[in-house]
Amino acid sequence: MHVSSSPTRGQGVWSTASHSEPPNDGGDHDTNDAHDLGVQSWNLLFGQSVVVDRCGPRKGGQPDRCGVLQGLSGATGATTAIGLIDHKHVDGLYRELDMAARCTVRAETRPSDQVAASIRLSYSPKTKTIVVSALNPVSDVLLLLPTTCPGQGDSIDGLNDNYFTPGFSFATGYGPDRWFTSTKVRIPAKAFHHASRITVPLVDTPDGAPPADCAVPDPAIARCKTGGSWLGVLKFKAP
Repeated sequence: MHVSSSPTRGQGVWSTASHSEPPNDGGDHDTNDAHDLGVQSWNLLFGQSVVVDRCGPRKGGQPDRCGVLQGLSGATGATTAIGLIDHKHVDGLYRELDMAARCTVRAETRPSDQVAASIRLSYSPKTKTIVVSALNPVSDVLLLLPTTCPGQGDSIDGLNDNYFTPGFSFATGYGPDRWFTSTKVRIPAKAFHHASRITVPLVDTPDGAPPADCAVPDPAIARCKTGGSWLGVLKFKAP
């Protein structure tokens, strides 16, 4: 099968609710609250061609053609990221230091823009299947997304600038790239030789999810809940 185009689209949502009461020497504790929400969407087209030759052993001990199957890298299309910030800091010592931030921030790429997105393809001779998985489709637009409310200036005492980033966690090793790495979908290799179109569902994985309690550094003074989901679809189209 010679694939002339591979469109992919999807959407995701991520939310975090955080509450902390850090102590103050000689006075009441501070109170920090955050209720943030992030929404992402993408509609992309991979312009490269993919050729899936007849898979399997070849005469003369030649290597399997499918053993060097190439994935897709780089796409064109519209992506959107929206972040809702709702933060409040109540100072336990000085009321004049009370602060709050509440706003919606947004970024997008146009349908003609080049964006960094990738599809992994590999061949499993044991199962005679093509293994398909997708990587982060919204990395560019997340970099464009403002991280604070307009005019905020310095960070609010005791609070992160935002908690809407997909895959948020206080623990390292999590984030958008891990969260948006899809499940692996196995497609019979012969389907690529007979079908004019193949539709592949893409979803998040348990391995990509950070700890639901945000892995807060000090559970004695803080609690947090974070999580989300995303769904996508990838289509292989023959010319």
